[in-house]
Amino acid sequence: MEIFSPDEKAFSDVDVVGVAVATGDRCARQNHVAILYKFGSNIPKLLHLAGHEDLRSSFPNEKYLWFDLGESFDDIDRAIICAHVHKVSEANSGNSVFYGFDYEGKYLDPETGVFKSSMPAIGLTCATFFLEVLDSCGYQIIHRESWLKGQKADIKWQKKMIEVYLKGPGVPQVFLERQKKNVGNRRYLPEEVAAATQVEIPAVRGDVKMLAYGIRKKLKFRER
Repeated sequence: MEIFSPDEKAFSDVDVVGVAVATGDRCARQNHVAILYKFGSNIPKLLHLAGHEDLRSSFPNEKYLWFDLGESFDDIDRAIICAHVHKVSEANSGNSVFYGFDYEGKYLDPETGVFKSSMPAIGLTCATFFLEVLDSCGYQIIHRESWLKGQKADIKWQKKMIEVYLKGPGVPQVFLERQKKNVGNRRYLPEEVAAATQVEIPAVRGDVKMLAYGIRKKLKFRER
């Protein structure tokens, strides 16, 4: 797997659709994953869930590293995924997806790309949103059950994210209560989800641990 900075290789060189990763701290402990794609032009964009009610289709910037999808995806796969990513981008407003710890799947309509508004208490992370987009067009990239529930570090992080994103004004009480109950659910790290695109899919967690470590290491080095 070759990971590029935009200085090394331009985002526009992506082979139709790929993965972009960034970090929020110098130790690469709080990371972020986005879908990098080109639809109908040579202008690359990112689709990602940046936070609570913050779904973005935006232009990539220098904070991101990126790489192409791996050998599990051929040219037809890339075209299908790219078209679906564009559909999801067009079908949803910026505030249509909440932040939370649901993970069972089937939250994006495979035909329309719409985030299902009939489930207002559902919330995703950047990683589970990434998984949902690919799942909803037929690409299951991980065995979700191979990630364990109830991990102490995950519970601590989930409680922190509730404080950061969900204790503010305007967050529905029904949503807040659901996400409090979701603490202890499986956590999929952004770098693990990104790494899963580079191995045979669907990947189990053990398949991606070393690749995920390599992504974190490069993000950490970049922040120094």
